[in-house]
Amino acid sequence: GIENFYHDAGWYDGADTTGAGAFSQGLGNYQELRSRFPHGIGALADYVRSKGMKFGIWVGPPNIDPALVGKKIPPKWLARMKDGKDCIVYGSIWKGVPGFQRICLGCPEVVDYLQNALSGIIEKWNIEWLKWDPSGSSPFDQVCARTDHGHQEGNGTFAALRGEQQIRLYLMRKFPNLVIENCSLGPNAMTRCSRNFPISYEECPRNELHKVRHRVIGASYWFPGAFGASFL
Repeated sequence: GIENFYHDAGWYDGADTTGAGAFSQGLGNYQELRSRFPHGIGALADYVRSKGMKFGIWVGPPNIDPALVGKKIPPKWLARMKDGKDCIVYGSIWKGVPGFQRICLGCPEVVDYLQNALSGIIEKWNIEWLKWDPSGSSPFDQVCARTDHGHQEGNGTFAALRGEQQIRLYLMRKFPNLVIENCSLGPNAMTRCSRNFPISYEECPRNELHKVRHRVIGASYWFPGAFGASFL
C-alpha cells in the first residue's frame, strides 16, 4: 500500500557521517555521497521502483553549507541583510545542526543555478517526488538588502518569492509528472504562493490540520485557485 519512498537530507557529498544529524554539512551539493551510496542514488531509485513505488528526494534549495562559499557557491550569491550581515539560519530545533547560509533566490544567477542543479538530478535519477524544504526559513524571515542581485534594497522579499516561483514553474513545465512537496513548518509557514503551488502540505503538523486548512483557504484570498492546487 506504500506508493512513494523518498530519501531525506544527508544524501549529498560532504554530508555528516557521524550520526549527529548535522544535515547542514554538505548542503548545497547536488552529487551523492559515494561512501553512503557506493552504487549511486540511481541504483537505490531503481530498486525502489522495482518494488512498485515512486522515488523521491529531499532538497533545501535556499540554504547552503558555509564551507561551499568561495568554492561551489560564489560569495556574490549570498543573501545579506540591511545591517550588512549575511543571512544565517540556525537550526536550534535540530540537535547538532550548525548554522547554514542563505543564497538569494532573487538573484537571476542563483535561479539559473538551481534550475540546472535540480533538473539535473531529476533527470539523472528519474526523480518523481521532490521534497522542497527551506528548513524553517522563508524569504520573509531574513530579507536580502543587496543591490547587486537585480533587486532593490527593500525589494528582496518580492524578488526571492518571484525567483522561487520561477524555479518551480520551470521544473513543473519540464517534468509534468513531478510532484513537488513543499515543506511547511507549523505556524511559521507562509500562506502565500511560495507555499501554495501544486504541491502537498504532507509535512504540516499531523495533529494541527486546522492550520493546514487555514493556509490553503487563506492563500485563496491572494491568488486564484489555479495557484492552489495543493492536496492533503
